[in-house]
Amino acid sequence: MNVHLHEIKVCRMETGSKAVVKICFQVPSCPALTFLDLLFDCSHTMTQRGYKKIRLPLLYSVISFTIIQMFYRKFEVNNIANDSEWKFNAVDFLTNKYLLPPDKMKYNLSADHDLAMDTLKYGHGTRAYIKLIFSQLSKKYGGFFIEAGALDGEYLSNTLYLEYYQKWTGLLIEPDPNNFQRLKEKHRKAWISNTCLSTSSDPKNISLVSVSPTKYNQESDIDNMLLHAQTYDKDFDFQYETLLSNSKTDGSFTKSIVSAACFPLENYLTALNVTTVDVFSLDIQGGEFEVLKTIPWDRVHFRLIFVEVMRESLKNKIIEYMKSKGYLFIVQMTEDYFFYNEKDTEISALVNRVMITEKGFFFENPKTI
Repeated sequence: MNVHLHEIKVCRMETGSKAVVKICFQVPSCPALTFLDLLFDCSHTMTQRGYKKIRLPLLYSVISFTIIQMFYRKFEVNNIANDSEWKFNAVDFLTNKYLLPPDKMKYNLSADHDLAMDTLKYGHGTRAYIKLIFSQLSKKYGGFFIEAGALDGEYLSNTLYLEYYQKWTGLLIEPDPNNFQRLKEKHRKAWISNTCLSTSSDPKNISLVSVSPTKYNQESDIDNMLLHAQTYDKDFDFQYETLLSNSKTDGSFTKSIVSAACFPLENYLTALNVTTVDVFSLDIQGGEFEVLKTIPWDRVHFRLIFVEVMRESLKNKIIEYMKSKGYLFIVQMTEDYFFYNEKDTEISALVNRVMITEKGFFFENPKTI
Protein backbone atom coordinates (compact mmCIF):
# COMPACT_ATOMS: atom_id res chain seq x y z
CA MET A 1 0.00 0.00 0.00
CA ASN A 2 1.76 3.12 -1.23
CA VAL A 3 1.12 6.82 -1.64
CA HIS A 4 0.04 7.03 -5.26
CA LEU A 5 0.89 10.17 -7.21
CA HIS A 6 -2.04 10.35 -9.62
CA GLU A 7 -1.49 13.70 -11.28
CA ILE A 8 1.02 16.50 -11.67
CA LYS A 9 -0.54 19.14 -13.90
CA VAL A 10 0.68 22.58 -14.93
CA CYS A 11 -2.16 24.73 -16.23
CA ARG A 12 -0.79 27.30 -18.67
CA MET A 13 -2.88 30.47 -18.90
CA GLU A 14 -2.64 33.91 -20.45
CA THR A 15 -0.32 36.76 -19.46
CA GLY A 16 -0.69 37.87 -15.85
CA SER A 17 -2.57 34.80 -14.77
CA LYS A 18 -1.50 32.10 -12.36
CA ALA A 19 0.29 28.86 -13.07
CA VAL A 20 -1.42 26.10 -11.18
CA VAL A 21 0.59 23.06 -10.18
CA LYS A 22 -1.86 20.48 -8.99
CA ILE A 23 -0.59 17.40 -7.22
CA CYS A 24 -3.13 14.76 -6.32
CA PHE A 25 -2.45 11.97 -3.86
CA GLN A 26 -4.45 8.89 -3.03
CA VAL A 27 -3.75 7.59 0.44
CA PRO A 28 -6.39 4.92 1.13
CA SER A 29 -5.94 4.61 4.89
CA CYS A 30 -5.19 8.26 5.59
CA PRO A 31 -8.03 10.45 4.22
CA ALA A 32 -6.39 13.62 5.52
CA LEU A 33 -3.78 13.25 2.78
CA THR A 34 -6.24 12.71 -0.06
CA PHE A 35 -5.02 15.58 -2.23
CA LEU A 36 -2.88 18.68 -2.25
CA ASP A 37 -3.20 21.65 -4.57
CA LEU A 38 -0.21 23.94 -4.87
CA LEU A 39 -0.93 27.33 -6.42
CA PHE A 40 1.99 29.42 -7.61
CA ASP A 41 1.64 32.99 -8.84
CA CYS A 42 4.04 33.42 -11.75
CA SER A 43 2.56 36.75 -12.94
CA HIS A 44 4.24 36.69 -16.32
CA THR A 45 3.83 35.29 -19.78
CA MET A 46 4.65 31.57 -19.97
CA THR A 47 7.68 32.10 -22.18
CA GLN A 48 10.89 30.11 -21.91
CA ARG A 49 11.87 32.43 -19.08
CA GLY A 50 8.52 31.81 -17.48
CA TYR A 51 9.03 28.06 -17.44
CA LYS A 52 12.38 28.62 -15.73
CA LYS A 53 10.58 30.68 -13.12
CA ILE A 54 8.26 27.81 -12.34
CA ARG A 55 11.04 25.30 -11.75
CA LEU A 56 11.57 26.40 -8.15
CA PRO A 57 7.90 26.03 -7.19
CA LEU A 58 7.91 22.64 -8.88
CA LEU A 59 10.94 21.67 -6.83
CA TYR A 60 9.11 22.74 -3.68
CA SER A 61 6.17 20.58 -4.70
CA VAL A 62 8.40 17.53 -5.13
CA ILE A 63 9.97 18.17 -1.73
CA SER A 64 6.51 18.48 -0.19
CA PHE A 65 5.50 15.19 -1.77
CA THR A 66 8.64 13.52 -0.38
CA ILE A 67 7.94 14.82 3.13
CA ILE A 68 4.38 13.54 2.95
CA GLN A 69 5.66 10.15 1.83
CA MET A 70 8.05 10.05 4.80
CA PHE A 71 5.21 10.97 7.15
CA TYR A 72 3.02 8.30 5.68
CA ARG A 73 5.79 5.68 5.85
CA LYS A 74 6.03 6.37 9.58
CA PHE A 75 2.26 6.07 9.80
CA GLU A 76 2.47 2.69 8.05
CA VAL A 77 5.24 1.35 10.31
CA ASN A 78 3.24 2.17 13.41
CA ASN A 79 0.29 0.25 12.00
CA ILE A 80 2.19 -2.58 10.34
CA ALA A 81 0.85 -5.26 12.66
CA ASN A 82 -2.74 -4.44 11.73
CA ASP A 83 -2.30 -4.01 8.01
CA SER A 84 -2.74 -7.17 5.96
CA GLU A 85 -1.50 -5.53 2.76
CA TRP A 86 1.75 -4.48 4.41
CA LYS A 87 2.19 -8.01 5.68
CA PHE A 88 1.86 -9.17 2.11
CA ASN A 89 4.44 -6.61 0.94
CA ALA A 90 6.73 -6.96 3.96
CA VAL A 91 9.77 -8.02 1.92
CA ASP A 92 9.60 -4.90 -0.27
CA PHE A 93 9.07 -2.71 2.77
CA LEU A 94 12.03 -4.30 4.57
CA THR A 95 14.26 -4.04 1.50
CA ASN A 96 13.49 -0.40 0.72
CA LYS A 97 13.29 0.93 4.26
CA TYR A 98 15.42 -1.14 6.60
CA LEU A 99 18.28 -2.88 4.80
CA LEU A 100 21.58 -1.05 4.30
CA PRO A 101 24.21 -2.71 2.07
CA PRO A 102 27.76 -3.68 3.12
CA ASP A 103 29.94 -0.63 3.71
CA LYS A 104 32.85 -0.02 1.32
CA MET A 105 34.73 2.32 3.62
CA LYS A 106 37.70 1.29 5.75
CA TYR A 107 36.87 -0.33 9.10
CA ASN A 108 36.46 2.11 11.96
CA LEU A 109 36.92 -0.17 14.97
CA SER A 110 37.15 1.57 18.32
CA ALA A 111 39.54 -0.93 19.90
CA ASP A 112 43.13 -1.31 18.73
CA HIS A 113 43.18 -5.06 19.04
CA ASP A 114 44.04 -8.18 17.13
CA LEU A 115 40.73 -9.93 16.55
CA ALA A 116 42.48 -13.29 16.33
CA MET A 117 43.96 -12.78 19.79
CA ASP A 118 40.77 -11.26 21.12
CA THR A 119 38.87 -14.48 20.48
CA LEU A 120 41.43 -16.34 22.59
CA LYS A 121 40.39 -14.31 25.63
CA TYR A 122 37.06 -16.08 25.42
CA GLY A 123 38.37 -19.65 25.17
CA HIS A 124 35.03 -21.12 26.19
CA GLY A 125 32.88 -18.63 24.33
CA THR A 126 30.98 -18.55 21.09
CA ARG A 127 33.64 -16.50 19.32
CA ALA A 128 36.39 -19.00 20.13
CA TYR A 129 34.26 -21.92 18.95
CA ILE A 130 33.37 -20.18 15.68
CA LYS A 131 37.04 -19.37 15.05
CA LEU A 132 38.08 -22.96 15.77
CA ILE A 133 35.49 -24.59 13.50
CA PHE A 134 35.56 -22.24 10.54
CA SER A 135 39.34 -21.96 10.41
CA GLN A 136 39.34 -25.68 9.54
CA LEU A 137 36.82 -25.68 6.72
CA SER A 138 37.90 -26.73 3.26
CA LYS A 139 36.31 -23.49 2.08
CA LYS A 140 37.17 -20.91 4.71
CA TYR A 141 36.29 -17.77 2.80
CA GLY A 142 33.13 -16.20 1.50
CA GLY A 143 30.65 -17.56 4.04
CA PHE A 144 27.41 -15.91 5.14
CA PHE A 145 26.34 -15.17 8.71
CA ILE A 146 23.34 -13.69 10.49
CA GLU A 147 23.80 -12.04 13.87
CA ALA A 148 20.61 -10.96 15.60
CA GLY A 149 21.46 -8.73 18.54
CA ALA A 150 24.56 -7.24 16.93
CA LEU A 151 25.01 -4.39 19.42
CA ASP A 152 27.57 -1.97 17.93
CA GLY A 153 29.04 -4.54 15.54
CA GLU A 154 32.30 -4.81 17.47
CA TYR A 155 31.78 -5.35 21.19
CA LEU A 156 31.20 -9.07 21.87
CA SER A 157 30.59 -9.61 18.15
CA ASN A 158 30.31 -13.27 17.18
CA THR A 159 30.88 -12.54 13.49
CA LEU A 160 33.50 -9.79 13.19
CA TYR A 161 36.38 -12.28 13.10
CA LEU A 162 34.81 -14.18 10.20
CA GLU A 163 34.21 -10.98 8.28
CA TYR A 164 37.57 -9.38 9.03
CA TYR A 165 39.88 -12.36 8.54
CA GLN A 166 37.94 -14.77 6.35
CA LYS A 167 36.17 -12.21 4.16
CA TRP A 168 32.66 -13.33 5.00
CA THR A 169 29.60 -11.16 4.67
CA GLY A 170 26.17 -11.45 6.19
CA LEU A 171 23.40 -9.64 8.02
CA LEU A 172 23.61 -7.74 11.30
CA ILE A 173 20.29 -6.99 13.01
CA GLU A 174 20.15 -4.46 15.85
CA PRO A 175 16.91 -2.73 16.98
CA ASP A 176 18.34 -0.20 19.41
CA PRO A 177 18.85 3.13 17.56
CA ASN A 178 21.91 4.14 19.60
CA ASN A 179 23.61 0.79 19.04
CA PHE A 180 22.68 0.90 15.38
CA GLN A 181 24.25 4.32 14.90
CA ARG A 182 27.50 2.97 16.35
CA LEU A 183 27.16 -0.09 14.13
CA LYS A 184 26.92 2.09 11.03
CA GLU A 185 30.08 3.92 12.04
CA LYS A 186 32.08 0.66 12.20
CA HIS A 187 31.75 0.22 8.41
CA ARG A 188 31.02 -3.50 8.61
CA LYS A 189 31.15 -5.42 5.32
CA ALA A 190 27.70 -6.88 5.86
CA TRP A 191 24.08 -5.86 5.45
CA ILE A 192 22.78 -4.04 8.51
CA SER A 193 19.23 -3.48 9.68
CA ASN A 194 17.78 -1.33 12.44
CA THR A 195 15.00 -3.83 13.13
CA CYS A 196 14.36 -6.95 15.18
CA LEU A 197 13.30 -10.50 14.45
CA SER A 198 9.58 -11.08 14.82
CA THR A 199 8.40 -13.71 17.27
CA SER A 200 5.50 -14.53 14.94
CA SER A 201 5.09 -15.26 11.25
CA ASP A 202 3.97 -11.66 10.63
CA PRO A 203 5.82 -8.34 10.78
CA LYS A 204 4.92 -6.16 13.72
CA ASN A 205 5.89 -3.04 15.59
CA ILE A 206 6.84 -3.62 19.23
CA SER A 207 8.16 -1.71 22.22
CA LEU A 208 11.51 -2.71 23.69
CA VAL A 209 13.16 -1.66 26.92
CA SER A 210 16.60 -0.10 26.56
CA VAL A 211 18.67 -0.31 29.74
CA SER A 212 21.95 1.50 30.42
CA PRO A 213 23.90 2.41 33.58
CA THR A 214 24.79 5.93 34.62
CA LYS A 215 27.90 4.55 36.34
CA TYR A 216 29.78 1.44 35.39
CA ASN A 217 32.97 -0.55 35.83
CA GLN A 218 34.71 -0.75 32.47
CA GLU A 219 36.19 -4.15 33.32
CA SER A 220 32.76 -5.71 33.70
CA ASP A 221 31.27 -7.33 30.60
CA ILE A 222 27.75 -7.04 31.94
CA ASP A 223 28.18 -3.31 32.58
CA ASN A 224 29.51 -2.73 29.10
CA MET A 225 26.64 -4.70 27.63
CA LEU A 226 24.21 -2.48 29.48
CA LEU A 227 26.19 0.58 28.50
CA HIS A 228 25.72 -0.39 24.88
CA ALA A 229 21.96 -0.30 25.58
CA GLN A 230 21.04 -3.83 24.61
CA THR A 231 17.29 -4.09 24.22
CA TYR A 232 14.89 -6.31 26.08
CA ASP A 233 11.45 -7.44 25.06
CA LYS A 234 9.00 -6.00 27.55
CA ASP A 235 7.46 -9.47 27.94
CA PHE A 236 10.70 -10.68 29.52
CA ASP A 237 11.07 -8.27 32.44
CA PHE A 238 12.67 -10.99 34.55
CA GLN A 239 15.81 -10.59 32.46
CA TYR A 240 16.01 -6.91 33.27
CA GLU A 241 15.81 -7.65 36.98
CA THR A 242 18.33 -10.51 36.69
CA LEU A 243 20.86 -8.36 34.88
CA LEU A 244 20.56 -5.59 37.42
CA SER A 245 20.96 -7.98 40.35
CA ASN A 246 24.02 -9.59 38.77
CA SER A 247 25.67 -6.31 37.85
CA LYS A 248 28.87 -5.38 39.63
CA THR A 249 28.31 -1.64 39.54
CA ASP A 250 27.05 0.55 42.32
CA GLY A 251 25.49 3.07 39.97
CA SER A 252 21.89 3.63 39.03
CA PHE A 253 20.36 2.57 35.74
CA THR A 254 18.28 4.39 33.20
CA LYS A 255 15.47 2.69 31.36
CA SER A 256 13.76 3.91 28.20
CA ILE A 257 11.27 2.57 25.69
CA VAL A 258 12.35 1.99 22.10
CA SER A 259 9.93 1.29 19.25
CA ALA A 260 11.16 -1.22 16.66
CA ALA A 261 9.82 -2.77 13.47
CA CYS A 262 10.19 -6.55 13.55
CA PHE A 263 10.12 -8.97 10.62
CA PRO A 264 10.15 -12.77 10.40
CA LEU A 265 13.57 -14.19 9.56
CA GLU A 266 12.11 -15.51 6.31
CA ASN A 267 11.57 -11.92 5.10
CA TYR A 268 15.28 -11.13 5.46
CA LEU A 269 16.30 -14.35 3.71
CA THR A 270 13.94 -13.60 0.82
CA ALA A 271 15.06 -9.98 0.54
CA LEU A 272 18.74 -11.02 0.35
CA ASN A 273 18.08 -14.15 -1.73
CA VAL A 274 19.86 -16.34 0.84
CA THR A 275 19.25 -20.08 1.25
CA THR A 276 22.43 -21.07 3.13
CA VAL A 277 23.53 -19.49 6.40
CA ASP A 278 26.86 -20.75 7.72
CA VAL A 279 26.54 -19.14 11.16
CA PHE A 280 23.34 -17.96 12.82
CA SER A 281 23.85 -16.15 16.12
CA LEU A 282 20.58 -15.50 17.95
CA ASP A 283 21.00 -13.31 21.03
CA ILE A 284 18.00 -11.03 21.44
CA GLN A 285 17.60 -11.14 25.22
CA GLY A 286 14.29 -12.96 25.21
CA GLY A 287 12.01 -14.49 22.60
CA GLU A 288 14.66 -16.72 20.99
CA PHE A 289 12.47 -19.83 21.15
CA GLU A 290 9.57 -18.00 19.51
CA VAL A 291 11.86 -16.76 16.73
CA LEU A 292 13.18 -20.27 16.10
CA LYS A 293 9.62 -21.52 15.63
CA THR A 294 9.04 -19.01 12.81
CA ILE A 295 11.96 -20.26 10.68
CA PRO A 296 11.13 -22.10 7.42
CA TRP A 297 13.54 -24.97 8.09
CA ASP A 298 12.73 -26.67 4.81
CA ARG A 299 13.83 -23.62 2.79
CA VAL A 300 17.08 -22.60 4.45
CA HIS A 301 20.23 -24.55 5.32
CA PHE A 302 22.04 -23.53 8.51
CA ARG A 303 25.43 -24.99 9.42
CA LEU A 304 25.99 -23.78 12.99
CA ILE A 305 23.45 -22.06 15.22
CA PHE A 306 24.15 -20.30 18.51
CA VAL A 307 21.16 -19.46 20.69
CA GLU A 308 21.15 -17.55 23.95
CA VAL A 309 18.74 -19.11 26.44
CA MET A 310 18.25 -17.17 29.66
CA ARG A 311 15.42 -19.27 31.07
CA GLU A 312 16.42 -22.66 32.41
CA SER A 313 12.88 -23.93 31.86
CA LEU A 314 13.34 -23.56 28.09
CA LYS A 315 16.62 -25.47 27.83
CA ASN A 316 15.23 -28.94 27.15
CA LYS A 317 12.35 -27.62 25.05
CA ILE A 318 14.74 -25.81 22.71
CA ILE A 319 17.11 -28.78 22.48
CA GLU A 320 14.25 -31.13 21.58
CA TYR A 321 12.77 -28.67 19.12
CA MET A 322 16.09 -28.17 17.35
CA LYS A 323 16.62 -31.93 17.21
CA SER A 324 13.24 -32.32 15.51
CA LYS A 325 14.47 -29.91 12.83
CA GLY A 326 17.75 -31.77 12.28
CA TYR A 327 20.04 -29.68 14.49
CA LEU A 328 21.86 -31.46 17.29
CA PHE A 329 22.96 -29.93 20.59
CA ILE A 330 26.73 -29.61 21.06
CA VAL A 331 27.40 -27.81 24.31
CA GLN A 332 26.18 -25.04 26.60
CA MET A 333 28.50 -22.16 27.48
CA THR A 334 26.91 -19.85 30.05
CA GLU A 335 23.60 -18.89 28.37
CA ASP A 336 24.74 -19.85 24.84
CA TYR A 337 23.59 -23.16 23.35
CA PHE A 338 25.44 -24.54 20.31
CA PHE A 339 23.75 -26.59 17.58
CA TYR A 340 24.96 -28.09 14.31
CA ASN A 341 23.25 -29.46 11.22
CA GLU A 342 23.49 -33.24 11.41
CA LYS A 343 23.16 -33.54 7.62
CA ASP A 344 26.18 -31.30 7.01
CA THR A 345 28.95 -33.91 6.82
CA GLU A 346 31.89 -31.49 7.00
CA ILE A 347 30.53 -29.60 10.00
CA SER A 348 29.54 -32.85 11.72
CA ALA A 349 33.07 -34.23 11.32
CA LEU A 350 34.62 -31.07 12.76
CA VAL A 351 32.18 -30.83 15.66
CA ASN A 352 32.82 -34.44 16.65
CA ARG A 353 36.58 -33.81 16.79
CA VAL A 354 36.37 -30.90 19.21
CA MET A 355 37.49 -31.51 22.78
CA ILE A 356 36.09 -29.26 25.49
CA THR A 357 38.30 -28.71 28.53
CA GLU A 358 38.68 -26.14 31.27
CA LYS A 359 41.21 -24.34 29.07
CA GLY A 360 38.90 -24.05 26.11
CA PHE A 361 38.13 -25.78 22.80
CA PHE A 362 40.67 -28.01 21.03
CA PHE A 363 40.74 -30.50 18.18
CA GLU A 364 41.78 -34.07 18.95
CA ASN A 365 43.80 -33.97 15.74
CA PRO A 366 44.96 -30.45 14.81
CA LYS A 367 45.46 -31.32 11.14
CA THR A 368 43.06 -29.71 8.71
CA ILE A 369 40.67 -32.20 7.14
